[in-house]
Amino acid sequence: MPQARASSAALEAAALDQKRFLTRTSADLAAAREDLDSAKRAKERSECQLAERYAAAEEATSRLGELQRELFDAQAKAVPLEFERDRLAREKESLAAQNGWLDGELGAKAKELRDLKALHAAESAKLRQTIDNQVRIVGLERGGDRAREGVIA
Repeated sequence: MPQARASSAALEAAALDQKRFLTRTSADLAAAREDLDSAKRAKERSECQLAERYAAAEEATSRLGELQRELFDAQAKAVPLEFERDRLAREKESLAAQNGWLDGELGAKAKELRDLKALHAAESAKLRQTIDNQVRIVGLERGGDRAREGVIA
């Protein structure tokens, strides 16, 4: 019987080892299931974050397209405005040149008018003096004629 007890003890030890092995395996399996569940939750969170980021990227891409269209429109409007600005600058220069010419002409005409007025005043004074002299001469002649008439009479 010692042999039977040894065999029984060996069987019990083997059974105990198998029970410990099954317990460890069950614990490992439970831990693996928890890890799997945790990984699935992490995967779901990552998928949600990825979906949110994808949606944000789509929105940013859409907004970028809108901004590029707005920029293109603004540039399209700016080109005619630049041409208009350049045209107005040339027109301003032309008007400034014309204004300078007109100022010169006005100055020349004003000088010519002053000269004509001075000449007219000088000629008027000379004519007035000639008239006054003629009046005096005629007055003297009439006075001499009256004096002769008084002597004759």
